[in-house]
Amino acid sequence: RIEKFLYCTIVLLNENVTTCFLSSVYSWPHPHNFTHQAVKSVCLKGDIRVSTSAEIISLCSGTLNLALWIGPSDLDKKTNPLLEPLDRLALTSLLLSLSLLFSH
Repeated sequence: RIEKFLYCTIVLLNENVTTCFLSSVYSWPHPHNFTHQAVKSVCLKGDIRVSTSAEIISLCSGTLNLALWIGPSDLDKKTNPLLEPLDRLALTSLLLSLSLLFSH
């Protein structure tokens, strides 16, 4: 299927685009299986909520390359929903803002 080639790399630049991507993917049969097999590189950039970013990372569980440059408005200093989904990935490359993982 051509979709596997189209979704090999996804770049999501804001919350609106990211939620549209999620809505589209969830409308397909077996979205978790598809994204695990098809999506290999993800770039999340801009004003994307931490909770939405965690959902994308969880959904795209076959991701090998991740760029996480978000400026979230919902980062809780006590809990970070990114840590568990990040831990489950078998990444070959990771680019991220360390302030997303550690509180001051």
